[in-house]
Amino acid sequence: MFLKAINCEGKVKDKFFISNLLIKSIREIGPQNVVQGITDNAPVCKAAGLLVESIFPHIFWTPCVVHSLNLALKRIFSPSTHLRFYSDQWLEEVPGVLLHTKTLRLQRKEKKCLQRYFPNDSERRQVSEEYADFASCYADFSGSDSMNDRSLMGPVKLWINHGASTPTLQSMALKLLGQPCPSSCCERNWRTYNFIHSVKRNKITPQRAEDLVFVHNNLRLLSRRSQTYNEGVSHLWDVRGDGFDSMDMENAGILKIANLSLDEPELEAKLFRSVDNVNDDE
Repeated sequence: MFLKAINCEGKVKDKFFISNLLIKSIREIGPQNVVQGITDNAPVCKAAGLLVESIFPHIFWTPCVVHSLNLALKRIFSPSTHLRFYSDQWLEEVPGVLLHTKTLRLQRKEKKCLQRYFPNDSERRQVSEEYADFASCYADFSGSDSMNDRSLMGPVKLWINHGASTPTLQSMALKLLGQPCPSSCCERNWRTYNFIHSVKRNKITPQRAEDLVFVHNNLRLLSRRSQTYNEGVSHLWDVRGDGFDSMDMENAGILKIANLSLDEPELEAKLFRSVDNVNDDE
């Protein structure tokens, strides 16, 4: 649900300014109702997320996975990199050291996560034992079905089917896996702002723009509960955001609908199946 937007025009957007906005919003919603904060990977956003974590230890800051992948691809294909750090020759130079560094880094992250999530020593020891069973395929995780399903089944379904023997870890895993990982859905609001601030309406006040975006986004979410959203001439009316001109599949190519939100795989699947059917008919 879209709650609000804040006009930051003319403000110095440092880590303190951003973190104060986030902290104020969290307190308005109620810290007990917030489990995660997602931003892009800009250093100032990362620093702001860490400040929020210092005040609310149970809230995890998470970088947007889409932005992370975008930065990684830009780095890999940068002319200055020449793929040196990603070539087979470089990876094979010191494989033992790389494996050890990776394992140690992940282990430290795991410990830090458990310490923050379970401040009680006895409870943390219990979940550590449960995690050891899962990581080593021990106890109830040693069955062939459990081990095979790790590569064949989605993580949520995996924990539902095989996590009963580790109830504390299962509860944490389902809660964490249920959180979104990209900020794509929020970035749709920026597209809505661009739609509102068209050439004819560029003198609209920030407060009126916020009100219009609030109504527009939440009506869009509510409309998805109606039957007409999945059928009829107006079905899937919002999948292309606010800049669409036609949903006619004979005219809407893959490139025109490539900006769909990554948080809506079911809608994407429906739309692309429709495009495939049109191509088959032709």
